[in-house]
Amino acid sequence: MGEKRRKSASMMTDGSGLEGPLDRLTALACTLFDMPQEDRRKLTYWSDVVTAVPGHGLIDTLEEKMQIFIEYHGYFTELWNQRVNAEPAGDLISMLAH
Repeated sequence: MGEKRRKSASMMTDGSGLEGPLDRLTALACTLFDMPQEDRRKLTYWSDVVTAVPGHGLIDTLEEKMQIFIEYHGYFTELWNQRVNAEPAGDLISMLAH
């Protein structure tokens, strides 16, 4: 197991730097996607936006929601492009790309 995955696994099991069960789940998703752990809050935010109703707290308008969709689509498109153009690796995106 690579050092990066070892650190992620350690963080998830001992809870260091994590705020609770949802943060641990998001940390696991970042590990599966081989995303930087620093981006896990983005993943949680994007997930919240997907289920949010405009005008009821998190987002105000459908246009704002669509702009956030464009942001996370761009993020994952970049990850996909990196992985599809690299040697196969052990993360989920690489496995799908190859």
